Amino acid sequence: MTSLNAAPGNRYLSIQRVCDKLSRQKTWLYDQVKNDPTFPRPLRINGRQVFVEQQIDNWVMGQPEGAAA
Repeated sequence: MTSLNAAPGNRYLSIQRVCDKLSRQKTWLYDQVKNDPTFPRPLRINGRQVFVEQQIDNWVMGQPEGAAA
């Protein structure tokens, strides 16, 4: 897990929001974080895990058609 290092102005998404955005289940998300080195790493803010929305969007754009979500 990474410490807070996102640029100001970035939106942070909860685990549930990332799952909703990608139309996936939490178990899929946890597997991605654990097994895919290209998947964005969560940050810990106030004890909660969040993702930087721009990093998630960039990851989706870099995936082959239909593979990301």
